[in-house]
Amino acid sequence: MERSKYAIKNTLGMFDLLKGVMMILMIMAHTYGLFDVLYTYINTEDSATAQNPVVLFLILLFMAFGEASMPVLFVISGYGFRKTTFKKTVDKQFKTLIIPYLITMCVTCVMHFVIYFLLFRPGGRETTVQTLKLFLSFLFGFSTETNYFGIHLGVCGPVWFLLALFIGNVIFNELLNRFEGIKLLIAASAVSLIGWLLSLGSPIPWAISQGLVAVLFLCLGYMAKKYKIFTSGKNPALRAIVVLTIVVSSFIMKAFAGEFNMALNAYSWGPVSIVVGGLFSCVSVYLFLYLNRFKGKISEFIRKIGRLSLYVLCIHAIEMMSMGVYVQYDLINNWQGNRRVACWLVFAARFAIVMVGTFGFVQVKDFIAKKKETNN
Repeated sequence: MERSKYAIKNTLGMFDLLKGVMMILMIMAHTYGLFDVLYTYINTEDSATAQNPVVLFLILLFMAFGEASMPVLFVISGYGFRKTTFKKTVDKQFKTLIIPYLITMCVTCVMHFVIYFLLFRPGGRETTVQTLKLFLSFLFGFSTETNYFGIHLGVCGPVWFLLALFIGNVIFNELLNRFEGIKLLIAASAVSLIGWLLSLGSPIPWAISQGLVAVLFLCLGYMAKKYKIFTSGKNPALRAIVVLTIVVSSFIMKAFAGEFNMALNAYSWGPVSIVVGGLFSCVSVYLFLYLNRFKGKISEFIRKIGRLSLYVLCIHAIEMMSMGVYVQYDLINNWQGNRRVACWLVFAARFAIVMVGTFGFVQVKDFIAKKKETNN
């Protein structure tokens, strides 16, 4: 690493490190019991002595960036957004987002049927019923559990993000074709406000409310690139003050029981939570861009995860919804030793499964592509 002044530049893989970290945090967040310590020790006076320093560091990292992970991904998407016609936008977003979602749905349901039957031996009828419920959860794209027509439906897993991004991109493209500058920001804020209002009622299918809320985050990312907010080196003192203000505001909200969770449609401070969450996401992106100066085997591996983030997201959803929600609960709750050790072992196993699945899928995909080129 050079010790000269570091400048952030627009490059093809500028967000790979950040996306890789977010994918890892996502798997950690979905590991049962791993962060129960947040609610047990984080508000106690002896938290510093009660926890291992490594665990404390991970807790702080999760608190700082865990809740911002989804808004960060929306901001990144907005950074590279280019306006086009409505038809082209729908076609492109359908191919890149909805098709992977549908493939994930089909693979997850097939694996769930097989794994559920092998684990619980309930008989074909019960296995079919449970798998059908999972299919309906995917079909309607619920990110939270709900009851529809007297049927209890679970969640579709983390791939609700793909549905929300599809909706957000399509709407934001229409706004871009009609507004610019401050008018664009106002219009995006208005759409986001509608999304928040919809989140106050019963869960809405296809992540519609999250998609509307995400329009503001897409706009922030788009404007960050247009006005060179991340890459300009002007007014460093002012930038430092703004960054510090946003970070402090975010932690103040958290200290007063402010919750921001897009998957659960939880915005404790309403529109204020959404705005501060979006700004904090921009700060997270800005701070991580400075880490791109670091090179090494670990950082390059994380960058590779970031480059394959779509596949990681989908394969994690398959692993999580087909077996993870059952297996991890049994393993951790029936563990005879230290429960935290069990949580870390489960995380390590799930992470390994997702990585093997991701890299294996990519190799097969590349092999098939090369075969087709050879045959042509």
